Amino acid sequence: MHFWTPFALIPYPWRLSSMAKFRFGYTYTLLLALKLGLAGMAALGTAGLAMAAREGPGGRRRSGWIRALGWLNLAVGLGLAYVAVALLLVHEGVDHAL
Repeated sequence: MHFWTPFALIPYPWRLSSMAKFRFGYTYTLLLALKLGLAGMAALGTAGLAMAAREGPGGRRRSGWIRALGWLNLAVGLGLAYVAVALLLVHEGVDHAL
Protein backbone atom coordinates (compact mmCIF):
# COMPACT_ATOMS: atom_id res chain seq x y z
CA MET A 1 0.00 0.00 0.00
CA HIS A 2 2.92 2.33 0.60
CA PHE A 3 3.66 2.65 -3.10
CA TRP A 4 0.07 3.40 -4.10
CA THR A 5 -0.46 6.43 -1.89
CA PRO A 6 1.22 9.83 -2.16
CA PHE A 7 1.32 10.25 1.62
CA ALA A 8 4.46 10.10 3.77
CA LEU A 9 2.56 7.83 6.19
CA ILE A 10 0.53 4.79 5.23
CA PRO A 11 -3.13 5.75 5.90
CA TYR A 12 -4.02 3.02 8.38
CA PRO A 13 -7.11 3.72 10.49
CA TRP A 14 -5.14 4.03 13.74
CA ARG A 15 -3.13 6.92 12.22
CA LEU A 16 -6.18 9.12 11.70
CA SER A 17 -4.91 12.07 13.74
CA SER A 18 -1.53 12.13 12.01
CA MET A 19 -3.19 11.95 8.57
CA ALA A 20 -5.26 15.08 9.24
CA LYS A 21 -2.36 17.35 8.26
CA PHE A 22 -2.34 16.04 4.67
CA ARG A 23 -4.78 17.34 2.08
CA PHE A 24 -7.60 14.75 1.86
CA GLY A 25 -5.65 12.59 4.34
CA TYR A 26 -8.39 12.52 6.98
CA THR A 27 -11.10 11.70 4.41
CA TYR A 28 -8.92 9.07 2.73
CA THR A 29 -8.17 7.37 6.04
CA LEU A 30 -11.83 7.38 7.12
CA LEU A 31 -12.92 5.87 3.80
CA LEU A 32 -10.17 3.25 4.03
CA ALA A 33 -11.29 2.29 7.55
CA LEU A 34 -14.89 2.05 6.35
CA LYS A 35 -13.84 -0.08 3.40
CA LEU A 36 -11.85 -2.44 5.63
CA GLY A 37 -14.80 -2.75 8.02
CA LEU A 38 -17.23 -3.53 5.21
CA ALA A 39 -14.82 -6.10 3.76
CA GLY A 40 -14.67 -7.80 7.15
CA MET A 41 -18.46 -7.79 7.36
CA ALA A 42 -18.69 -9.29 3.87
CA ALA A 43 -16.28 -12.07 4.85
CA LEU A 44 -18.27 -12.80 8.00
CA GLY A 45 -21.54 -12.72 6.02
CA THR A 46 -20.17 -15.20 3.50
CA ALA A 47 -19.03 -17.48 6.32
CA GLY A 48 -22.47 -17.15 7.90
CA LEU A 49 -24.12 -18.07 4.60
CA ALA A 50 -21.93 -21.16 4.35
CA MET A 51 -22.81 -22.21 7.89
CA ALA A 52 -26.54 -21.54 7.39
CA ALA A 53 -26.57 -23.57 4.18
CA ARG A 54 -25.44 -26.70 6.00
CA GLU A 55 -28.17 -29.13 6.89
CA GLY A 56 -29.45 -28.83 10.42
CA PRO A 57 -30.66 -31.63 12.69
CA GLY A 58 -33.07 -33.95 10.92
CA GLY A 59 -31.87 -32.91 7.44
CA ARG A 60 -33.65 -29.54 7.53
CA ARG A 61 -32.14 -26.40 6.03
CA ARG A 62 -32.37 -22.99 7.63
CA SER A 63 -33.96 -21.20 4.67
CA GLY A 64 -34.98 -18.12 6.68
CA TRP A 65 -31.41 -17.53 7.79
CA ILE A 66 -30.08 -18.13 4.30
CA ARG A 67 -32.42 -15.55 2.79
CA ALA A 68 -31.73 -12.94 5.49
CA LEU A 69 -27.97 -13.41 5.32
CA GLY A 70 -28.06 -13.32 1.52
CA TRP A 71 -29.82 -9.95 1.48
CA LEU A 72 -27.52 -8.62 4.19
CA ASN A 73 -24.47 -9.80 2.25
CA LEU A 74 -25.81 -8.13 -0.90
CA ALA A 75 -26.30 -4.83 0.94
CA VAL A 76 -22.81 -5.00 2.44
CA GLY A 77 -21.33 -5.80 -1.00
CA LEU A 78 -23.09 -2.83 -2.60
CA GLY A 79 -21.93 -0.57 0.23
CA LEU A 80 -18.39 -1.88 -0.21
CA ALA A 81 -18.50 -1.12 -3.92
CA TYR A 82 -19.78 2.42 -3.24
CA VAL A 83 -17.05 3.11 -0.67
CA ALA A 84 -14.38 1.64 -2.96
CA VAL A 85 -15.38 4.03 -5.74
CA ALA A 86 -15.45 6.96 -3.31
CA LEU A 87 -11.98 5.97 -2.10
CA LEU A 88 -10.78 5.80 -5.70
CA LEU A 89 -12.14 9.30 -6.41
CA VAL A 90 -10.45 10.71 -3.30
CA HIS A 91 -7.23 8.94 -4.26
CA GLU A 92 -7.37 10.45 -7.75
CA GLY A 93 -8.08 13.85 -6.23
CA VAL A 94 -5.03 13.51 -4.02
CA ASP A 95 -2.87 12.49 -6.99
CA HIS A 96 -3.94 15.49 -9.03
CA ALA A 97 -3.85 17.94 -6.15
CA LEU A 98 -0.18 17.26 -5.40
